[in-house]
Amino acid sequence: MLQSHVCSNIEPDSFKSGEHIGKSIKSKLTKTSIIFIYISETHEHSELVKGVKSVLGEVNIIGNTSSCGVITPNGYLFNREGFACALAIYDAQLEVRTSLVSNASEQSDSLEAYTLGLKLGHSLNQGLVVSEQQPAFLHMVSSPGEEESYLEGISQKTGRLPLFGGSAADNSVQGSWALFTQSESTRNGAAAALFLSNKKIVNQYADGYHESINMGLVTKMKGKRVVCEINNQPALKQYAEWIGETVESLRGDQLLTKSILKPIGIKDITGSLTAIRHPLVGYDDMSMSVGNDICEGSSFIQMSATKAELIGAVRHTIRELFAKMPKEKVGALHLVHCAGRRMEIGNEIHQVHEILQEECGDIPYVVEFTFGEYGYNECSANTCGGLMLSFTAFEK
Repeated sequence: MLQSHVCSNIEPDSFKSGEHIGKSIKSKLTKTSIIFIYISETHEHSELVKGVKSVLGEVNIIGNTSSCGVITPNGYLFNREGFACALAIYDAQLEVRTSLVSNASEQSDSLEAYTLGLKLGHSLNQGLVVSEQQPAFLHMVSSPGEEESYLEGISQKTGRLPLFGGSAADNSVQGSWALFTQSESTRNGAAAALFLSNKKIVNQYADGYHESINMGLVTKMKGKRVVCEINNQPALKQYAEWIGETVESLRGDQLLTKSILKPIGIKDITGSLTAIRHPLVGYDDMSMSVGNDICEGSSFIQMSATKAELIGAVRHTIRELFAKMPKEKVGALHLVHCAGRRMEIGNEIHQVHEILQEECGDIPYVVEFTFGEYGYNECSANTCGGLMLSFTAFEK
C-alpha cells in the first residue's frame, strides 16, 4: 500500500525549513521512496536539503524552485522571504533512482544538453538487468531552454518511458531558478527520477485552450526557438494580426503577457494532443521567440482561452486523470501548473485550490508552478510545452 504525506512551511531560514519538512515527514511515514520538494527562489537549496537529511538521513529527493508559490491541501502558499512544500511517497513495491547533471554552457547549446542527457540517462539506467523490475515512468526537471534536448539524451539510454515534470522557475524570469536532488544541485542543467514499480502511474497532459480559425505554416526559423516568418510574413506581424494587436504592443517582454490567453498550438500527428508554444519576446526585426522547440514547416494554430477557462481547465484535467485511475485507487497526486497561467489567474488562484479540494478529497497533492510542462500522451510521444497542465497520479 502506497503511503504519502504533504507538508509545507514559510520558514525563511533554509536549513530550518528543511528540518521542518523532515520532522513532518518523519511523524507520518517510517520510510520514503521519494520526496518531491518545491521551494522559493530565496532559499539556498543545498542547505534546505541538508536540513531534510539531518532528520531523515539518506533519502531520495528531487525538486526545484517554483514561481511565486505552491498549492497544497492547506491552500495557496507564498511568502517572499521563503516557502517550501514537499510530497513524500513510500511504497515497498516502488524503487526510485535519481540523478542530476550540471550544464556549464553560458549560451543555449542543444548538443551539450543532449550529451548531458545521455549521461543522465546512463546514470539512471546503470545496473538494471532484464530480470529486475523494469522502469515504469520518468520524472524530469530542467532549467528552461533545452528541455527537449535533455529528454532526447535521457531517452536514448532509458528507452521511451512515459514522462511527467516541469522546468524550474523563479518569480520574475531573472534566472534565479534552481533544481536539486539529495546529493547535487544546479541552476543550469537537468535532474531526473526513474520510477520502477508494478503499480500504475498515470499522467494527464492538457492545455484547456480553444482553437481559433487562425492558422499558418512556420516558413522561416532561427535556431529552434525563434520564429522569423509565418506564412512568409514577419512572424510578429502575422501573430499581431491574428490576435488583434499592433506590432508595437508586442515588442520585447510585452509579448509574454499579451500571449497567455492567445498562445500558439501545435497538434501531434494523432490530433489527440495540442502542445502549446508560448510566445515570449518580440524582436525589432519582427521575429519572436517561443518557449519550446519547433521547426520550419510546423503548422501553427492560434489558441484562445479566458481567465475563467484557465481556472476551469484544472477541474476538467483532474477529472480526466481520475478517468484513467479511479479516485478511490489514487494514493498521491503530483500536479504541474504553468507559472504563466498562474500569473494570468492572479488573485483568483484560490479558486484553483477550491477546485482541487472539491475534486481530490483527502488525497495528498502538491502543485508547483513551472516555466515549462512535460507530459505523456498514450498515442504519441513525450512532449514538452508551455502554458500547460501535467497532472500525475500514483496508485495506492
